[in-house]
Amino acid sequence: MPSKKILMIEDDPDQLLMYEMELTKAGFNVFTARCGDEAFGIIRKEKPDLVFLDLLLGPEKGRDILAAIKADAEMKATKVIILSNFNQKDLPATVKKEGAFDFLNKSEFIPKEVAAKAKEYLK
Repeated sequence: MPSKKILMIEDDPDQLLMYEMELTKAGFNVFTARCGDEAFGIIRKEKPDLVFLDLLLGPEKGRDILAAIKADAEMKATKVIILSNFNQKDLPATVKKEGAFDFLNKSEFIPKEVAAKAKEYLK
């Protein structure tokens, strides 16, 4: 059975590498993007089973990328998990209403736990 595809959208190169290594070690085929345009191309071409999306991506906003994914007929079925340090009390509920499958706070989940969550989401 081919391994599941995961796209990690993160602009911090160190964090990107850390998550990519853990997800690859967990058996996933991992793609990375640092911005929305890169991510949209990968989603259309590779059809990932799961996308982890940071909310703060330099000048871009993760919520705008989420909205663009959910508004696009070709991409809207993509399962998007928000993975961010940005934490406001109502934010998890808000992003779920906007189409995110779940919200994980980076400070509460080490990369190995994120990989475990990915396995759980893709059962």
